[in-house]
Amino acid sequence: TRFRLAQCLRGASGSGVFTLLRRRTYAWLTHNHLSVFYLESSVPYMLLSALGCLILSAALPTLILALLLCSPRAQSELTFLHRINWPPLDFERPSEAQVIHRLPWLSSQLGLFVGIEDTSAHWLHGNAGRLGLWLTRPTAACEYSRPLWMLYLHGNGENRGWAPAVRRVRRLSGPPYCCAVVQLDYRGYGDSDGEPTVEGLVNDSLIAWKWIREQDHALPVVYGHSLGSHIAIGLASKLQECEARAENWTAEKMEGSGADPEGCTADAATDPPQKLILEGAFASVADMAGQILGRALPLSSERLEEILSFPMPSNRLAQGLHTQTELLQIHGTRDGIVPIGSGRALFKHLPAATRFVAAEGAGHEGDALEDAGVQWELQNFLRPDSTGVA
Repeated sequence: TRFRLAQCLRGASGSGVFTLLRRRTYAWLTHNHLSVFYLESSVPYMLLSALGCLILSAALPTLILALLLCSPRAQSELTFLHRINWPPLDFERPSEAQVIHRLPWLSSQLGLFVGIEDTSAHWLHGNAGRLGLWLTRPTAACEYSRPLWMLYLHGNGENRGWAPAVRRVRRLSGPPYCCAVVQLDYRGYGDSDGEPTVEGLVNDSLIAWKWIREQDHALPVVYGHSLGSHIAIGLASKLQECEARAENWTAEKMEGSGADPEGCTADAATDPPQKLILEGAFASVADMAGQILGRALPLSSERLEEILSFPMPSNRLAQGLHTQTELLQIHGTRDGIVPIGSGRALFKHLPAATRFVAAEGAGHEGDALEDAGVQWELQNFLRPDSTGVA
């Protein structure tokens, strides 16, 4: 009987804690020195072990969440992931391959940076220190007489050499879009100084925005990916505030500095953008956590948002955007980082003219722009004259 029971346990399928218990039981049953007393004393132990494992597995999400909520520092590290700073490279020469020359096969497997053509490095001065950025000019295949400028805002755990971001920039700088793309590393990312905060990242994007306006007086397009989508909405909101504040400024208020403490100016440099592109965007951090954890989340999204140090409520921020602002929202149907449900929840709060495009089978990093439907919508959004659709 013991032999037959052991054979059944050996062939049974299972997963997790039950697989572990099955293996332990099989080992006990096939032990050479197994006794009746050993078996009888082991069964209660097995049951208690199973009960303890089940309780621990059920309580684990709550314990992790409690630790995070008790530590604003831990929340900051997890939210921004700026210390990852991958890949490590020489930011001064973006057009050259800087990583692992001797093992080129690693570049495809690990997604390492292998150079981006027609790109120059620049550094700006922000209130947290130096800010690094790259400017990628349209490729030689572009035939437009004037480039369309774009400010690209990346997600967390990245820098401007991150391979998926570089792939986006390469595609956006070539036909049919032909954009001059500015990639910004916020404070704490890449070779930029400082420590990130949500407000600080928005201020950094404002500095990059004003630098672009100095290069070309036309309004740039803002492209935000993941965390960058919240920063893009925050930048648009801040520029709208600047626009409203400028109407009440007098020459006395602007005398000397030419700007107010918020970084706004009285000239057109802080006019709000007319076009925003959001990829992998979320309604809020709490909503995203609810979409991922489901019933395992011990708190409601509303309560969680109240106690988070960085709630990032993009949905509420988006409600204040100008109705004339054109928005294109892109989301992969298989996005495992920001579920598409959170993107759709944000879409409900965006201006009515917003277009939502689902990239079938695309994940979170870079492959959404490979979708034919997304490419057509993006071309129509950026270059309506080339598609014949206004």
